[in-house]
Amino acid sequence: MKQILIYSLILIALGLVLWFGVINRSTGSRVLTKNAFAYADTASISKVFLADLGDKQILLERQVGGSWMVNGKFSARRDAVETLLYTIAHMETKHPVNKAQYDLAIREIAGNHIKVELYNTRGKRVMTYFVGPPTVRNRGNFMKLDQGRDPYVVHIPGLDGFLQTRFPVDENDWRERVVFRYLPDQIEELSIQYSLNPDSSWVLQRLGENQYHLESSLDSSGKTLNQRAAMAHLTHFRNVHAEAFMNDWVKKDSVLNTRPICTLAVRDRSGETNQVLLYFRPVNQRTKMQFDPFGNPLEFERDKYYASLNGGKDFALVQDFVFGKFFIGPSYFYQAEPAQSRP
Repeated sequence: MKQILIYSLILIALGLVLWFGVINRSTGSRVLTKNAFAYADTASISKVFLADLGDKQILLERQVGGSWMVNGKFSARRDAVETLLYTIAHMETKHPVNKAQYDLAIREIAGNHIKVELYNTRGKRVMTYFVGPPTVRNRGNFMKLDQGRDPYVVHIPGLDGFLQTRFPVDENDWRERVVFRYLPDQIEELSIQYSLNPDSSWVLQRLGENQYHLESSLDSSGKTLNQRAAMAHLTHFRNVHAEAFMNDWVKKDSVLNTRPICTLAVRDRSGETNQVLLYFRPVNQRTKMQFDPFGNPLEFERDKYYASLNGGKDFALVQDFVFGKFFIGPSYFYQAEPAQSRP
């Protein structure tokens, strides 16, 4: 009985040697815990540094109140930061890279990676790793810890995709895309100037609390400005976003040299003016609507426009769904109040 026990222990020992010495060696990697790449306490992260192999670098810094800054210049998009922090907290080691893909994974990470550094509230770097390209089937990414030797396939359980796009290093991908953010009582003057139809242009001026005056070429004799319509229109400027910045687009100068559709300007009570110029966007192969209701080819898109923002410093793409409600004429402000129905 004693000999059987001894032989059993020997077999177990040999099995462990076989696993760690042969089977595990065939993967070319040591087994890590599933959360080796994750950092669960994202509330303690004060900075995230991202860098590619080129000249692109992103420094995200948490501000008092919970907002984030990008490279010390812009407010960061809340949704992009939330996605990044979720990814940082929920990444899991799927499996070590096997022997057949080991050399490939090392080359892929070396030639195409994003370096990620995490810092705590004391400014101490607490974690560094490299996010490499997606795997062949796009179900996770090759990744390697800074102090580690071996590559691993890392994923988020339940996510049928890869992680690299969650660590963008383009500044425009992180910038908050706010165009207008005003409460009605913060607006001193609102104007729109139509280049192609100047008679429809107008200027709305604040006279006092809930009191406005309209300047336009419309004959307003015998008409009363609808103050509630004016205030209702101003509420549209609470939170207006662009779809995307396009500052690096090679054709933006040719667009800016054309006549704008209109110029929309907001002057706040501090005297600062925020001016936006909108331009037509020509129809292209990716345009959803290529023809009008009569079957005639469209020259310009109906659902998107180009925009010049921040005094011409930024060029962006905006949606008609967001900006279309601004395209009104002066008659809007003279609409009659709806009749009160009696019970």
